[in-house]
Amino acid sequence: ALNNRGNALLDLGRHDAALDSYDRLLAIMPDIAEAWNNRGNALRELGRPHESLESYDRALAMAPDYTDAWYNRGILFLEYRRHAEAADSFSRALALDPAHVEARAMRGAALQSLNRHDEAIADFERAVAAGGVDLQDTEGSLLHSKLHVCDWRGYDAAIEHISARVRAGE
Repeated sequence: ALNNRGNALLDLGRHDAALDSYDRLLAIMPDIAEAWNNRGNALRELGRPHESLESYDRALAMAPDYTDAWYNRGILFLEYRRHAEAADSFSRALALDPAHVEARAMRGAALQSLNRHDEAIADFERAVAAGGVDLQDTEGSLLHSKLHVCDWRGYDAAIEHISARVRAGE
């Protein structure tokens, strides 16, 4: 119940109250990887990255195959411009769940920041093909990386598609 309460509070943007719920749960049941992961999310939202990372790492120590904890760890690293560590965390999430579209798109973003555009292009293309993510950002990032490597395939169609979405208010 405390984990669900924390999740609801997190969704409402009440990060301090969510953290309190997770801490109360973990005080009586410290071996719940999901609660550690959720605690990490609350701490990340509160701008406490070191504690957030410790919580994700605790979750992963208990459940090394916890895809969401690897993904959330990658998000934390990406937010703090630790791009190589972000790419590694997203890669770990994708090794567990190759269909995790968000992890694929975010790994593309991390690789793009590392100027590894060919790899970023491959991730962005797979994420766009799979759908289910914010396609406008992913499509724009794909085009950006393609420009860096002078890959002009589909350039005109991509510009028109993105422009049409912008005109439509998407």
